[in-house]
Amino acid sequence: MNSFLLGWKSPPPRLQRDRYTEHQFLQELILPNPWLRAVQLRKQRRHYQVGGCQIEMASLWIDYRNHKHTMQSVAVESTEPGTLLRMIQFLELQCFTNTNYIVALSQLLNRETMHRQQRTAPSEMFMPATVPEVVLAR
Repeated sequence: MNSFLLGWKSPPPRLQRDRYTEHQFLQELILPNPWLRAVQLRKQRRHYQVGGCQIEMASLWIDYRNHKHTMQSVAVESTEPGTLLRMIQFLELQCFTNTNYIVALSQLLNRETMHRQQRTAPSEMFMPATVPEVVLAR
């Protein structure tokens, strides 16, 4: 737990317990912190071997404050750089940014926040300082 808390850029909360249940952890440490967001996440993966590469295709279903989103992901791996590059070109993936899940989820949630703010308070500017540092997915 302490190593997790050391990764926060904001001051970590003081721990009131030696152990936390999932519910206590979310209610006492995560939800009160404006720098963190908890999302419900379900992920389905499919694995393939194609042309000397490992390919993982994933579908994600995200629920954040009753706003539902889906994401698709493709990962291509190979120990041979040339094989990897040829497969990326064959699948026409070269125009997509290589992004990890946490960054992609943060971007998705930030777009949702901006959209909600524009709908409810058009005169307010979206402030990057309100963007959380960490997204926790369960």
